[in-house]
Amino acid sequence: MAGAQVQVKYVQTKRGHQSLVHNGYRYNVKFRRNDRTYWKCHLKTCSATVNTHNGIIVKFRHLHNHQPEHEQLKSLLRRCREEVVPVPTIYEEEVSKLRTPEWDDDMHHMEEQLPTFHSCKTSLSPPTVQTSPIVASATK
Repeated sequence: MAGAQVQVKYVQTKRGHQSLVHNGYRYNVKFRRNDRTYWKCHLKTCSATVNTHNGIIVKFRHLHNHQPEHEQLKSLLRRCREEVVPVPTIYEEEVSKLRTPEWDDDMHHMEEQLPTFHSCKTSLSPPTVQTSPIVASATK
């Protein structure tokens, strides 16, 4: 489809730099030249790159050698570790957040690929702390 624009999102990293996010993959600026920006996948072991011209993607090079990272999934795992809310409730809340006004075919495809709660509940549940009573040592 000629002339179609690819949807991207720009986010700020923890260190204040700009990253490009597309289809769950994050890219960092490799270098800039005039109004062109050359981006590289944020993982050092991945050779995928993107070139933009005035903020519009004009070229993709190389395939990623890893799965995409979706921020919603990171949020889901963080909430499961930190909150007292039941994990199934957190899972349903986070999945429902995906249905935004920007809903498109990519988001629908991603939602279809999400595991069900029952298939991933062991990885979402916070670890249980084994507590055992302190036994006083017998001294003579």
